[in-house]
Amino acid sequence: MKQRVIWLVLLALGIGTFLGAELDSKSWNQVKKQFRVRYSSKVDSEREAAVRALSGQDDRRVVGLVFAVLGNSREKQFVKEAAIQVLGTFRDEKAVTEIFKKWKKLRDAGVRGQVLSVLAENIGGKKLEDILLKAIKSRDPVTRVVAVDALGAMKSEKGFQVIDKALRDPVKSVQVSAIQALAGYGDKRAVEALIEGMGKVPSGDRLEDDYARALHGLTGKNLGSSQVQWQSWWNANKDKPLSGPGY
Repeated sequence: MKQRVIWLVLLALGIGTFLGAELDSKSWNQVKKQFRVRYSSKVDSEREAAVRALSGQDDRRVVGLVFAVLGNSREKQFVKEAAIQVLGTFRDEKAVTEIFKKWKKLRDAGVRGQVLSVLAENIGGKKLEDILLKAIKSRDPVTRVVAVDALGAMKSEKGFQVIDKALRDPVKSVQVSAIQALAGYGDKRAVEALIEGMGKVPSGDRLEDDYARALHGLTGKNLGSSQVQWQSWWNANKDKPLSGPGY
């Protein structure tokens, strides 16, 4: 299977344990004060350091500080990237829930996708699966791509049907991700879904090649982009084990 990004491999581990605890009032006030002082600096590297210092402060109130950085339209990209990485350090259940709430309000589609990626890498589990099932319905195609990729990497049973529906997404990048995600399930359901999906692609569309590669990976057969040939072969061989090289 084509390598997506490292977090997809890590996501398959399904890490989902929450270990943290909220800060006491004194510690929280100290963290907040130190952050505000350092983050008020005009020096980019100092603001980045202020953000990174929040790492490991496993408290839902700290989440608000991080998202204030992400919502700052004038902030430098590398500082925002530091903030996104900090989100991956949270384990407290209240903090993670707060992240999900604030994630929905982010306006920058690219940042939303990056946040989901980091959550996938570091949190995983049922809580992330639930948010991804909602994210796949987003109006933002970047978010839909990330959600499809992540659910596929998890081999989410709940996600299979919604990924199947994503084959008919109006945006091609989402369709391609759905094809690859279904192939990653590596089972007969995926073969059937991909053959059916191929039949709905206009002749000559580049997606035909994506379908053909995915089906070859699952079955080991090179039947090109003809849905009729694939369906005929599948009707005669569906009871046999899959023997493809993988996707």
